[in-house]
Amino acid sequence: MDLARDHWKTIWEDRADEEKKSYDSMTVEEVLLKVREGHYGEYYSIWYSISEQATLEQADRIRMSFWQGLKRR
Repeated sequence: MDLARDHWKTIWEDRADEEKKSYDSMTVEEVLLKVREGHYGEYYSIWYSISEQATLEQADRIRMSFWQGLKRR
């Protein structure tokens, strides 16, 4: 067992859980606005929050915004 690796993984998962709880406490529109503005979080848990909260229509809108943002970069 690699303790350093396991410790790093535990820290990452704990912080990602905290970040997701933060997104889960927001409205779907607030979370979607963060993506539109290019803020995805440090642990990318925003996508899990969106997948659990957003309707298909909302998710499709953010998908389009996300891809348009990538094209502009």
